Amino acid sequence: MVDLSNLTGADFQAHLNQAFCIHLPSLDPIDLELHAVTEPGPRTMGEAEVTKRRRPFSLVFLGPPSDVYLLQATYTVVHAQMGEMALFMVPLGPTAEQRMRYEAVFT
Repeated sequence: MVDLSNLTGADFQAHLNQAFCIHLPSLDPIDLELHAVTEPGPRTMGEAEVTKRRRPFSLVFLGPPSDVYLLQATYTVVHAQMGEMALFMVPLGPTAEQRMRYEAVFT
C-alpha cells in the first residue's frame, strides 16, 4: 500500500484523465477517472511551516455514467503506475452526463 503522507498534488497531476480502479467487496471493480487536481490559493502558513509539511491538495474523480454511486467512505484504489492506496472519498454530486463526482482531500 502506498504511503499517502509522501504524496503531493504533482504526483497525481501526471495521471490526469487516467483510470483509478475502486475495489469493492462482492462487486465488480469500478473505474474512476482522475478529473482534477487542485491546490489552495496563496499559502496561509509561514514559510518555516511550509517547508515542514506538504501543500494541501484535493483530487476530483468522475465515476461511470450511472444513477448508482459510492457512499462517503474509505476505498481501496489502484492505479497502474502509482499502486494501491486507501482514499477517503466523498460524493460531490453528478455531472449533466450522470457521472458522479468524488473528492479526496489531502492536508
